[in-house]
Amino acid sequence: MPADNKDKVTILKLRKQKQNKVKTVGVTAYDYPQALMADNAGVDWILVGDSLGMTTLGYKSTIPVTMDDMLRSARAVARGANRAFTVGDLPYMSYQVSNEEAVRNAGDFIQAGMDAVKVEGCMVERVKAICDAGIMVMSHLGLTPHTRAKLGGYRVQGKTADQAKVILDQALSLQDAGCTFLLLEGMPRESAEMIANNLEIPVYGIGAGDKVDGQLVIMHDLVGLFWEFKSKFVKRYCEAGQMIQSALTDYVNEVRDLKFPSDENFYEIKEEELEKNFSDYIDDLKWTLITQRIESDHKLKVENDEVISTAKNMIRSQFAAYGMSEELEKQLDSYAQNYLTSNNGENYMQIYNAVKTEKIIETIRNQMDITYKKVKPDEFSKIVAN
Repeated sequence: MPADNKDKVTILKLRKQKQNKVKTVGVTAYDYPQALMADNAGVDWILVGDSLGMTTLGYKSTIPVTMDDMLRSARAVARGANRAFTVGDLPYMSYQVSNEEAVRNAGDFIQAGMDAVKVEGCMVERVKAICDAGIMVMSHLGLTPHTRAKLGGYRVQGKTADQAKVILDQALSLQDAGCTFLLLEGMPRESAEMIANNLEIPVYGIGAGDKVDGQLVIMHDLVGLFWEFKSKFVKRYCEAGQMIQSALTDYVNEVRDLKFPSDENFYEIKEEELEKNFSDYIDDLKWTLITQRIESDHKLKVENDEVISTAKNMIRSQFAAYGMSEELEKQLDSYAQNYLTSNNGENYMQIYNAVKTEKIIETIRNQMDITYKKVKPDEFSKIVAN
């Protein structure tokens, strides 16, 4: 049995932070490098949020996100987060239908490497079923994106004493059902503080002020990688999106201006190795460069009809030994087409290159004066050797 990671953040540490009034730090992550950076930065917990639909997948909301989307990200994050506590966000309609489906999908998150799952809304029966299955649950109240239409859109919740009391009653019922911690989203700090002070479990906030037990921020909001909108509660710590855009623009310009790659980017090979093992390669390279220059200078092109004609001539020569009947001649187009389209197109390219080479050689012949000379065998051998 593998030994426990002593640095791993556990539920015991998270509870102790609430007792000692130490703020807990959370952030979202959707892939391996994001999780690795968050883990190295020292965050306490990472949410693999269904917000990936908007930040990563290009959706306008979280509603289209599927369990497959979430599990793929969860596995990647689990590989990068060796220390932080991890929470998988159950997406829309992955838990609403039945207790059985909620438990099964929650279990898939645990198998993907998550420590707990998050469930939106006052889903007391679902939360109890998942907890009874031995899985830790983070409940999510306040502004809940899955039910934003019912809430009248993305609106701040708990703005009156009555609204705050309703959310508190929901939170207490979820705590009684066994949920391990609570996330409050989009509400005044006073309402969130009142709820946090009346619960025994840790209460974290995203846009819920500074009086809760800890904070959660969407990573893309925090580092400037999400441009659709910026919520009031978000603080940009850097503009990574602008930095990446600038770097990509520099890359495009340097490639086109022949500045990249340069000498420091090349792999080296010793000159003696070139002389020893690559003489044939050098000859081929010289021939390639020569043929490319001839092809360009003389605007040599190989037409498709030429390729087909050459293929037909090749097939015709193969049948010649058996006699080329009129019926075979009629089917020659079909034979040629089948040959050229088989072998994943390699046959076509072989004929194409043969036609092109013949054109290049013919061009060279036309540019040269050929002198015929009789030589003895030993003289021929010397010429070939040189």
